[in-house]
Amino acid sequence: MAYAALLWAFLACLVLQVYLAGMGFFDADSDFGLHRDFGYLIGLVPLLGLISGAIGRIGRPAIWWALLLAVLAVVVQPSLPSLSEGFPLVAALHPLGAVALVVLTLKLGLDARHALKKQEAVA
Repeated sequence: MAYAALLWAFLACLVLQVYLAGMGFFDADSDFGLHRDFGYLIGLVPLLGLISGAIGRIGRPAIWWALLLAVLAVVVQPSLPSLSEGFPLVAALHPLGAVALVVLTLKLGLDARHALKKQEAVA
């Protein structure tokens, strides 16, 4: 199931994204450019997951969760750092957004794995 594979790939990308953020903090020669650019790139993965989930008929509740993941990854998370000038307390939610993305992706990945095992047992 492509949906499950995309979820696990996104989770791996999120781990790499946390590392890239650390590089921005601790590597004097690095800025957050790579972290930012990679973040925009991996935002496509939840969108592809949402599409593949809809095509694969993962069920209405899972579609809603996948939609939430896509909105967090594509709209909310990239917008938070830009609020640092006027609303720094809101922008400070960016790391918590990353935690939410990891937890939600892990939940969806485990649900997808459970659904696949259930399908295999029936077949």
